[in-house]
Amino acid sequence: MLILIKGVQFINKGALLMLYAVLEQTRQQWPDAEIAVELNPNSPFLKRAQLGLLQHMPLRFRQLDLNWLSYLLPEKLRAKLRFYLGIVFEADIDLLLDASGFAYGDQWPVADLQRLCGQIHRLKAHGRKVVLLPQAFGPFGRAQDRQLIRRHFGKVDLICARDQASERFLTEIGAGAKNIRQYPDFTISLQGTDCDDAQYVLQKPAVIIPNYQMLRAGSAWQADYESTLERIAQVLQRSGQMVVLINHEGLADMAICQRLAARLNPAPQILQIEDPRLLKGYIKASSLVVSSRFHGCVSALASGVPCIGTSWSHKYQALFDDFAAPDALLKPGSDEEMLQAVIDYAFRVVTTAEYQQRIQQLTEQNRLMWQQISSVFAGEM
Repeated sequence: MLILIKGVQFINKGALLMLYAVLEQTRQQWPDAEIAVELNPNSPFLKRAQLGLLQHMPLRFRQLDLNWLSYLLPEKLRAKLRFYLGIVFEADIDLLLDASGFAYGDQWPVADLQRLCGQIHRLKAHGRKVVLLPQAFGPFGRAQDRQLIRRHFGKVDLICARDQASERFLTEIGAGAKNIRQYPDFTISLQGTDCDDAQYVLQKPAVIIPNYQMLRAGSAWQADYESTLERIAQVLQRSGQMVVLINHEGLADMAICQRLAARLNPAPQILQIEDPRLLKGYIKASSLVVSSRFHGCVSALASGVPCIGTSWSHKYQALFDDFAAPDALLKPGSDEEMLQAVIDYAFRVVTTAEYQQRIQQLTEQNRLMWQQISSVFAGEM
């Protein structure tokens, strides 16, 4: 059995956290299965090899999708490439798990959805299983996107929508309701690694995790984002709280961390933690998390740590609603009084019985989702 995990990578810590979560569950469900990930610039060979992952070789020339050719390759040739080089093709896949982040909607090129739909069409034509697990779907304003979804998403064995808005975006354009289920983010139940810095654990700093996406053209946050992070850091510092900046992804987020550190006194330490499971441990050891990265928010909320978010997609509001903390998202233009009110709210909400119950309920829903995915592969749906 070969499982392809689509849409994950090693640079974005959220995408890597999703990879670890999927690996944990697939290796429990199917211990003898081989697992592959896609070749891409953010998934270098050595990183893949360390996790025992095969490499899915896409057959593509520029924008031309040639993966249909893999079904014409002799099976013996494919078997040798798989055994000696760890290279697999679309024709080898038994189960596709698309664990992309926020990848399908008006914010992204239609080519991404075209490639996914081509893959769905070919795999289902050959009797393979397909499960979609992205962070969010939609909105889908382009006619071409809507046509692709209507034509192909009904063939998918299971679509896991993370929130009501994603489910609505799919069903309102005729994606079909029979194969759509709503489940929360599947990294909630993934256990982090305990923080290995005794001084950090003792100091329990407040953490700020920026996201360069907040600065993109057209965002309501574009003009005020970094100044808002600066103001909330100053509010925390004046209250005697130590502040730490965490780079959750790459050079663009690091640049924001560096600019913030240069404007604050004292200048906060900037941390870059490569293993997202250890990063989750650092978040759990923090007193407060202010995060513009989705999985920074997930890790804090699932660990019972007071969390404040900023949003550039409907998925953030849906996440905070899931944890019964709907008012913990900052608004552009918030002054210091408003920021202090949100900080106080974040500390209050994690002490409520409803919040603690939500953590248990969401963890149970994760378990049920993987149980349903197992049923899909067994042909019970």
